[in-house]
This record gives sequence, structure tokens and C-alpha cells, in this order.
Amino acid sequence: MATSPQDFKYPIDHLERCGLCLKTFREPRMLPCFDSFCKDCIAVYMDAKRTGHTFPCPLCTESIDIPEKGANGFDTNIHVAATRAVSAVFQRPDCDICETKDPAVNRCVECAQNMCQGCSKNHLKIKSTRSHHLANMTDPEGRVYLTSKAFCTKHQSEEITFFCIQCQQSICLKCRLTVHENHLTEDLADSATKTRQVLTNALKEAEHTATALHNQYNDYKNYSKNIAIMKGQVLANLVTQTQRLHKHIDEMSIRLSYFVEEETYSEQHYIESRTRELENAITSCKARIRAANQIVECGSDVEIVQATGKLNARMQRIINPSVTFIKPNRLEIDYIPSVVVDEDLEGLFGMLNSRVQSPDYIRTEEVISFRLSDGDDVVNCICPTSNGEAWVTIGWTSEIRLINKTGVTIKSCFISSDIDFIARDKNELLYVSCRAEKCIRKINQEMEIVESIVFDGFPRGLAITTTGSLLVCLPKSKTYFEYSPAHVNIVRQINPDTSDAINYGESGDLFVYPIRVAMNHYGDICVSDNLRHSVTIFEKSGKINSIYYGQKSTDDLGRVSAQNTSRSQLRVSRNNGNEEVISTRGSDGDFEEPIISARSGRSSKGTPIARAIPEPESEMSPFDPRGIACDRFGHVLVADYNSNSVHLLDHSGRFLRLLLTDADGMFGPTSIAIDEDGFLWIGGGNATVRVYRYIKADETKKEPMQRK
Repeated sequence: MATSPQDFKYPIDHLERCGLCLKTFREPRMLPCFDSFCKDCIAVYMDAKRTGHTFPCPLCTESIDIPEKGANGFDTNIHVAATRAVSAVFQRPDCDICETKDPAVNRCVECAQNMCQGCSKNHLKIKSTRSHHLANMTDPEGRVYLTSKAFCTKHQSEEITFFCIQCQQSICLKCRLTVHENHLTEDLADSATKTRQVLTNALKEAEHTATALHNQYNDYKNYSKNIAIMKGQVLANLVTQTQRLHKHIDEMSIRLSYFVEEETYSEQHYIESRTRELENAITSCKARIRAANQIVECGSDVEIVQATGKLNARMQRIINPSVTFIKPNRLEIDYIPSVVVDEDLEGLFGMLNSRVQSPDYIRTEEVISFRLSDGDDVVNCICPTSNGEAWVTIGWTSEIRLINKTGVTIKSCFISSDIDFIARDKNELLYVSCRAEKCIRKINQEMEIVESIVFDGFPRGLAITTTGSLLVCLPKSKTYFEYSPAHVNIVRQINPDTSDAINYGESGDLFVYPIRVAMNHYGDICVSDNLRHSVTIFEKSGKINSIYYGQKSTDDLGRVSAQNTSRSQLRVSRNNGNEEVISTRGSDGDFEEPIISARSGRSSKGTPIARAIPEPESEMSPFDPRGIACDRFGHVLVADYNSNSVHLLDHSGRFLRLLLTDADGMFGPTSIAIDEDGFLWIGGGNATVRVYRYIKADETKKEPMQRK
């Protein structure tokens, strides 16, 4: 059962506060997304976070264009100013203008003067003050209404009193009789009444969304508490069991405790990221609702009509927010003590079970499959566009194609030889990696090469980050067949505006042969390592979150799929050097290869193992990760070429289930992508592309279930 909104503790009850400093507004400025901040706060933030001529809103993360005047170019939030101006008056004062000292009924926001009814009318007639905002002071419930007039930019003495339905524009009488003579128009007040009703209905839905966000937030906070309780219980059980054993088992207890610490650390890191996102979404949502409420309830007819388009768009964004509604893929760790057996010290100590629920809202339904050629080449890359189409590359050619969801080629372009990958930024510019030339071609919408970025390695997979930076897999050899242990292969992050670069893996212990890269919803970087047979997930700071090596046996896969749970059993054993290592137990009960720490990326001896290329030790083909993609919930999808399957991982790289297998028609999947409409594109052998419906959006808005 979801928690009530009253349980929410984040300090957003007072919406007259800046979303950055959380203090009372000082010169409040409203961004185009309707979020408001102090002028000085947004100026500092804008300078720190700007990318070129834009910056992300601190709350909703929408990309905002920077005005020529900087923070001064954003509109003043007149509604906050009006509310503050009226609330500062504790008793109804006399008029500040006339000599009769009649009781004031309005206060001019711009002039900071109290006015009686007559002076208010005159104030809106004077040329220099006719566009000022008058806040009423007589509402019995204390609500603040704004009165203002707007004048035609063409006929400057004419007040705007009509609305052209055809042009969706507020107009004056002269405009109505001339330019808009044959257009369908209506009285501005009538249009404002209709608009208020539409916005009022939208606000009701937005309030429902805000409540759902509250429930999501509270659910994650409760989940955080449960994680802490679970952690305490498991650690307490470990200590209790440890006290029954001889002192030489103490180190085994420490190792398992470390595993619990790191497992819960990763989940808490995820929870903190998610709750911060929900906090910002709630604050933004409530701030927009308040702004809209103020306009609907207090705004003049002109303001109501002029803001119709933007407000409707903002209400729809609140009703269908970019923040997704998902239950956490709950991590559960418990300790299972074994029966005391003198001959089996490992069994005496017990095992840890780490389980993560596989999300039930993720379902695939094939829409269509098609072949792009009659050959047996693979589809190396699929790069969806914003309109439901996708750029693709087939084999090692110089051609890139734009196709629709039925496989029809809309256009094609020959760029350079040996094309490997395509990425697209928010401006629809394409980045094409060309191995033979050791460069990336930047291509505009007219298919013209506008820039070439040259490297000292062979650029392979690409990805565009949320801030517009470019991630590049940069091995030292053209193919993994030519790999040498002397190579230090890296992933480079490039800021297109400044050319600043960050190299990940320069120490040589992070990658063997990185081939594809993606960034998840929380800013973590996910890399498919072709020779290491793994997927590495790490933070932008370079700290490793996890390394996923695939699944070890088909029996394990069947059991995991049937139980809809990812389970990893770990116990302490000794290797030939009499050193204790953490190992996984296979389906037959035998120990498999020692594994690295789930979070540190190092072996049980503390040494980096990224240079090692694991040999397959099970009945399955070795994990062969190729294409990699992240959905809007933070899940990682990996195309496994050898096993003809797609692995679904959670935000921390824990295996959830096989999303698609050869039973679903998978054959040599090499590329994978999710478009803006939520369709899953998979390219593979025989130049085949399959398109799936991936996630049902309505499933993610269900009330979160209480943890049992």
C-alpha cells in the first residue's frame, strides 16, 4: 500500500522559496519551463552548468536557452512578487495616491503603492503605467488576483480585447477589423474563461501526478529504511553465527560482511539518485502547478490567453512527466545458516543469497522483422531518430542508411570507408565512427561533413551523454583479433564545445577491448568489453559499480527465469595458495571460477583483473557482449552475440533475466537501441532487424506495492 502524501518530508511545503538556495525568493526569475529561482542563484548555476548556449534546469533538467542578458533576461515571476507585496500589508491601508485617503483595494506590484478603486483605474490608463500589475487586497479568503492590460504592438494605443481562433493570437479591435477581418474571433474574456476551464481540468490531473510522485518518493524512502533494517539483520546474523565458530573463520565473516556492505551501498546509491530525481520532480511539479494556479486564479484575461499554449504544454508534461513511475527492483539479502558439520567448515558458516526482483512491467512484443539486404552481414549499429526512424550500418561499408519501422530505406549517404557506429545529438547532428581513418565524422542534416575528430586509436562505439558530451570506445587495434596485451584501450569522454577530454581506463586495468558504450538514466557509463566477455558499469568519477560476466549455465538461466528472480549464492572457500576467495556455486553444487568484488572491480587478493581474459568454464558459449542500451528506468540491455540472446540487467549490473533468446528469433544480435517512443530495435546476423514494443508506460504508473 502506498504511503500518503502527508508522509513526505522534503521541505517543499513553502513554495515561495528558491529551488536552489531553499530560501525566500530574492528577485524571483521564472524559466521557460515555469520553474523559478532567485536571480543570483540561477546566474551562478547557469555559469557552472552551461553547455554552449544552454543549461539544464536545476529541477526538471529541461534544456534552457541562455538569454543574451543572462539571468536578467528571464521573466520576473510577477505572481510571487504580487503575493509578497500583498502579504506584507497586515492591515488594509489607505490609498497612497489620492488626497481623500480612500481605503486601498489594490497594490501595484511595480510601483509598490496602495491604490483605491479610482486611482487603480487611472493608473491603468496612464501610458507609463498602463501595463503594470495590480494585486487586489480585498479577497475575503486572502487570495491575490492580478489585473493588468496589454496593448497591441502594432496599434500601441489599442488595448487587446479579442482572440483570433484561427491564428491563436490575442488582438486589438483594429487588428480584428483589418488583418483578421475574415478570421473567426471571440471576445478575450470568453476565451479566457474557456482557457481557465481547460487549465483547471489539467491542474486536477497534474495534482494527481504530484500525489503519485509523493507516493513514489515515500516508497523509495521506506525502501531505504528496509534496506538498512535488512542490512542490520543480516549483519547481526553473520556476527551471531561467527561467534559459534573458531577464530580462523573470522576472516570469512569479514569477507561476507564486506559483500553485504557493498551490495547495500550500490542500492543506497541508486535510491539516493532516484529520490533526488523525485524530489526535484515534485518540487518542479508543485512549483509549476502553483504558477499555473496563480495565472488561472489571479492572472488577467490577457495573461491567461497568452499563456495558453505554454501552460497546456507544461500541464501535459506534469501529467506525463519525464520522471518515470517504477517500483524499485528490490534487492533482498538474507543469511542462511547451515547445520553444523565438523567436516565441512564452509557449510558450517553458511551462504548469502542476493536476490533482485525482475520487473513485471517489462514485456516485449514483436512488431515487425525485416532484412536490409540478401547478404549475411550483421547490422553493426542502429541509431533511432526523434521521429520513429533509425540510421543503420550494415557490414563494414561506407554507407549509412535511414530506415523506417518497416525497413524501407528513406535515404542513404556514403561517408567514409569502414563505418562502425552512429550516434545522434539533440540537434540531429550525426557522429559517425570511421575505423580506417581513425576519426569521427560530424554530419549535419544536409548530410554534409562539418567536422572530423581524429584519434590516435580506432574509434568504435559512441554515445551522447545527457550533457551533450561524446563517449568514444577507443581501442588501439582495429579489431579485437589484433589485440595485444600491451595495448591500453580506453573510453574517452569529449566535450564538443571545449574539446576537454576525460580518459577512462588509462591505468590499463579497466578494459580489455571496449567495443560499445552507453550512459544510463543516472549518469553511469556502461561498456561492453568484447574480449573480457563482460559489461563494466562505472560512475563518471571512474569508480566501478559492477562488472557483469554473463550467466554460467543454461540450468541457472532456466531457474532464474522460472523464479523471476536474480539469485547469486556466494560462499568462502580456499584456493591452491591457501588464500580465501569468494566463489559462486554452480547449479551442480561445484564451485566455479573466483569472482571479483561486486563493487570494487578487483579480485579477492585486491589486485586488478581487467587484463585477464576469462576462459569459458561452462556448457554455455562465452558471454559475448556487443550492442548495449539503457532504458529510461536505468536498466541495461546487452546483446549477447554467442548465445543469441538479450540480457536484461538492473541499474547496478545485476542479472534480471534473458529478455529475448533464439526462441524469439534472435540470431547473432550485434546492435540494440530504444527509440523515444519506447520501441526496442535489435540488429543481428543476415542483415536482420527486429522491432519490439518494449515497456507498457501505463504499467509504470501503478501504485507501488508495499514491500513484504
